Amino acid sequence: MDKYAILLATYNGEEYVIEMLDSLERQTNRDFKCYIHDDGSYDNTISLIRDWIGDKKNYEILEYDYDSDSKEAGSGHVKNGAKNNFMSMLGRVEAEYYMFADQDDVWKDDKVSKLIDEVERVTRDREDVPTAVHCDMYVVDDDLNVITDSFIKYIGRDIYRNKLPELLIDNPAAGCTMIINKALRDKALYYNDIDNIPMHDQWLMCVAAATGKISVIDEPLLYYRQHVDNVMGAESESKTDKVIRNAKDIVTGELLREKKEFHEKEVNLAKELMYVPGIDNRTRKFLIDLTRIGEKNKLDRMEFYRKNGLDRKEHSLWMRLWV
Repeated sequence: MDKYAILLATYNGEEYVIEMLDSLERQTNRDFKCYIHDDGSYDNTISLIRDWIGDKKNYEILEYDYDSDSKEAGSGHVKNGAKNNFMSMLGRVEAEYYMFADQDDVWKDDKVSKLIDEVERVTRDREDVPTAVHCDMYVVDDDLNVITDSFIKYIGRDIYRNKLPELLIDNPAAGCTMIINKALRDKALYYNDIDNIPMHDQWLMCVAAATGKISVIDEPLLYYRQHVDNVMGAESESKTDKVIRNAKDIVTGELLREKKEFHEKEVNLAKELMYVPGIDNRTRKFLIDLTRIGEKNKLDRMEFYRKNGLDRKEHSLWMRLWV
């Protein structure tokens, strides 16, 4: 079993993936094994990676995992998506600690070192406690020019809002900012329907909040490219633009549909969390009540959200009005 594993998911990433790998080679702490799983690329991603790896011993390409019948148009390959890619690697790789890498980012030289130092500090006395640590990141353009030095502030969230009810609504931690221990990994593999999990990072954070602990490094430790191909991009919107957008969506009916889907996602996520072992009775009751929220009347639903802290950093009142 490896001490530290980095899981790198790739898909048609030939333009940037070598920069990502180069940044791993510059890490001040290189005591890790990097596992790479490609999601059926039809460009030169894998051939470039193979050439780059050469005889390096701490990098390994995992065999393609045919675990879906979905197709990416024109590829001729099965495509599972980023979430399934990372979750598949979590199940296949055995390590004491796990980090997650996106193909188009660049890590600061001390990212691995700082994440390891913090997770080992937090788990020093209790390695069996499921634990996640996450940091902030720079948002950059295609050429690594900095747009903002805080991804989390840029998208209007708070790095310290890590309680379970908050995470069900707004997750501040991207997977590429995280390190988790094996205890959290083992818990996170208990789920019934992966389609009820929005993304692997939100799932890991929710499992950590429900069964263990979360710690924060409040500084940017990597460069997150913001471009049209991001699976989950950074979005910043002024209050005026938000009002205008919502007004248009009310007229078209799009707002009601979006809010309904938003609340269905958190309910479905709560359903999956109930499969995770080790959740205390108080948290389990909260999850059960949330999954039954549709049985309550409008005012009781709003009160349930308020009382249990199901809110956002901003616009919580408006969110509750749409429950």
